Amino acid sequence: SILIDSDNGRTVRSVPLFVEANGLLIPSIALHLYIRSQGERLADLKVGDSGDLTLAGREIVSDIKLETWPYLHDARNDTEPEFDMVSYHDVLHGAVSRQELDGKIVLLGVTARGLVPAVRTPVNESYSPVMLAASTLASMIDDKVVARPSWAIVFSYLFLILAAGLLLWLSVKGTRVRLLVVSGALVFLFIVQVLMLSLASTWLDMFPPILLLLVGLAAT
Repeated sequence: SILIDSDNGRTVRSVPLFVEANGLLIPSIALHLYIRSQGERLADLKVGDSGDLTLAGREIVSDIKLETWPYLHDARNDTEPEFDMVSYHDVLHGAVSRQELDGKIVLLGVTARGLVPAVRTPVNESYSPVMLAASTLASMIDDKVVARPSWAIVFSYLFLILAAGLLLWLSVKGTRVRLLVVSGALVFLFIVQVLMLSLASTWLDMFPPILLLLVGLAAT
């Protein structure tokens, strides 16, 4: 199962690694294939009491909801795709040789627009369910999964509180001071988020404090 509800209209950023059925956690196809690619068995997969996920003692990056945040390919800006796509018609008629597929993990699925519901993503690329599963698997194998640890959520709330305090302090200041300070704070928060994502592959959500600063500046 791809485990993605493509009919709810939301933009998909994280992908569930499990689905719960009758009190059991059933791994997704991407997680199943990742386990096989690492030469391990499903029995080697462990879910800790705090929600941490390990495979044969090695951590699998996921959030507290046991969802993973894969790298999503932007065809407009990325020169190298994260996985190759070939037509089943070409395979069937010999345009793609067996040697090209040897040693590869192959997912079969429909990608034609209109035949399957498209999944919206933040990179403005519409993914079919099988493409999203392939992206998730490729991200896990290439270690490109974006981490969202619990401390990152705490820091997001901390920055939100600091932003509120900053607005209170600026409420008695002049318009020019407010503009300069808020502008500097916005640039700082944006740089922190970009650096954490690009250098540490960690999602530190700065949008709440950024939004609060913008609304607070507009209101004053």
